[in-house]
Amino acid sequence: MESSNTGINIEQKPPKLSKRSNKAVVTETLKIVKEFEAEESLLWELKSVFLQISTNKKKQGSVTPKRFIDILQKKNEIFRGTMHQDAQEFLNYLLNSISEIVQPKSLLNVENIQKKTYSTWIHELFEGILTNEIKCLNCENITCRDESFFDLSVDVEHNTSISACLRNFSSSERLCQKNKFYCDTCCGLQEAEKRMKIKRAPNILALHLKRFKYEEKLNRYVKLPYRVLFPTELRLSNMTDKAENPDRLYNLIAVTIHIGNGPYHGHYVTVVRGNNTWLMCDDENVEPINELVLQTFFGDLNNYRCGYIFFYQADDFKVDSMITIRDTSKQKRPSKENVMDESITNNLTIATSTTHTSSNTNQLTSNTILQNDSNEQDNSLSELNLDSESIDLTTFNLSDDNIEKNQTSS
Repeated sequence: MESSNTGINIEQKPPKLSKRSNKAVVTETLKIVKEFEAEESLLWELKSVFLQISTNKKKQGSVTPKRFIDILQKKNEIFRGTMHQDAQEFLNYLLNSISEIVQPKSLLNVENIQKKTYSTWIHELFEGILTNEIKCLNCENITCRDESFFDLSVDVEHNTSISACLRNFSSSERLCQKNKFYCDTCCGLQEAEKRMKIKRAPNILALHLKRFKYEEKLNRYVKLPYRVLFPTELRLSNMTDKAENPDRLYNLIAVTIHIGNGPYHGHYVTVVRGNNTWLMCDDENVEPINELVLQTFFGDLNNYRCGYIFFYQADDFKVDSMITIRDTSKQKRPSKENVMDESITNNLTIATSTTHTSSNTNQLTSNTILQNDSNEQDNSLSELNLDSESIDLTTFNLSDDNIEKNQTSS
């Protein structure tokens, strides 16, 4: 999976943090955060959207993410114009863009942290590992190659289920004739069997059904409104033999639904799990629904309201449990105005319902927030140790006035 190159390049490396005062660290951090805003970062704009939602005192109304959509269209030409865009493409682009932006080189440029091994909060939430197994049918040697993913795309058939789609995803494929596999052990082309399995399941599984198929006779993509049952509880049956916790239980937390009979037009809505209820999010309209209503989105040849992207959260994973950045010597309570508001991570799954980029009336509402067990927000990120020091980014009041004031006083 390729990551979009949307990060901020900082050519000059700052001195090692261990040799700098806390005041210098704060000043440098504020400077870089200011650069995020000036660089028109997708992450910054997404933060602004969720900040408006979470700080709305009335807890009602809606937010129009026009600025976010403007930046999205500026960053990627795919989302420009008036064409209907694909929610899965948007989700994939957004996750890759944010993971690239929050790499250390675009934040603090900390030395001795390799980009390849650094795990961001996007990785902790959505990253899984696939193993591509190829077995030579001559010598029976098995070659394995791992690759990471943020979302998993599976083929669909009529009258099936998500569990069956996952099993089919990991079914064996025969490599023969023109597609023979070059075996290093045999030193030649051999017939082989290929299969994909999940080596490490993500904490939040973003599962995408391939409901759009290219028809050569029609010379265009058509929608497959096949009936695909999706459970509210899921166990992955296509794990590798060496996988950790292969019986891990997943709970459905959100579904992005495509309404329409083709990929080039239609509408997206999202159903999210709230506190003891389900919420239907349709632009600025949000209403509670009965869990039985989910069955109407299984799909049918005569029903074009189909589940398209599914978000399953591991039962043993809690977003609140993610390690936080905090200054243990001060133990200050984060303010609601934090720039690194955790509402981004808690609410990212509903962002796929805003892919009608041609309209300025795209709206997110306060009711579309995926609620945690607690009503209070933690405002946290994953831990980053800097030469035995920790920086509490969440205690900074990063308004424009305070940023300029800190830079002047330094």
